[in-house]
Amino acid sequence: MVLIDNNYNRLNELYYTLDNLDVLFEMLAEKGVSIIDFEELVEQNKNVSKYISALNWIEKKLL
Repeated sequence: MVLIDNNYNRLNELYYTLDNLDVLFEMLAEKGVSIIDFEELVEQNKNVSKYISALNWIEKKLL
């Protein structure tokens, strides 16, 4: 899971092992920040080209 900015640049990586991720998600939702499930978009064959710059090289190879 990664945080990206409005220009689709990778800001930080979040790990599911971090505590209180639901608190973070609640805060982001309150601030109107969109939460996108990239994997779901790929599975639905949606256009994900604008997110490619946020992926690392391993993630790009898995596409």
